Amino acid sequence: MRPIPVRINTIRFVLVLLLLTSCTVTQPERIPDTPLRILFIGNSYTFYYGLPGLFAELVRSGGRDIEVEMAAEAGWTLSDHAAAEGTQAIIQSEDWDYVVLQEQSIIPSLPEERTLTMYPAVKMLDEMIQDVGADTVLLMTWGRRDGLPAEGHPDYDAMQAQLYTGYTD
Repeated sequence: MRPIPVRINTIRFVLVLLLLTSCTVTQPERIPDTPLRILFIGNSYTFYYGLPGLFAELVRSGGRDIEVEMAAEAGWTLSDHAAAEGTQAIIQSEDWDYVVLQEQSIIPSLPEERTLTMYPAVKMLDEMIQDVGADTVLLMTWGRRDGLPAEGHPDYDAMQAQLYTGYTD
């Protein structure tokens, strides 16, 4: 069986999140020797290559115990998740340490869309996440190889710059 290629940006994300979860400064207070619990919320960018499972394997290879869950539907936005009873239920169902939010791939690159849909959804989800005592992590997606010319992003770099702004703002 041939291995499935993993995008370099996915690997970078996993490594950054791995560093985050290994850092004692940002580590939420937990009972020693209990597994780190992480919920991934997103769409096909989260589930297509099995990102939660890949991340868990990397964490385990470093000697940490971890449990991951996922709420991801193809094409869903964070607004879809914020409104979905199923997503709300899974957030409230466990004692999460972190909840990773991944927005639909184009919305964060469009200033008006991210202001009208992404930011309010992140705020709603973050409030739910804080209510259960977890920390919110945003998973920044990657730009398209040829950008998004119809939206003013003529190439990858232009789109990636807007995605970066969308996630960091």
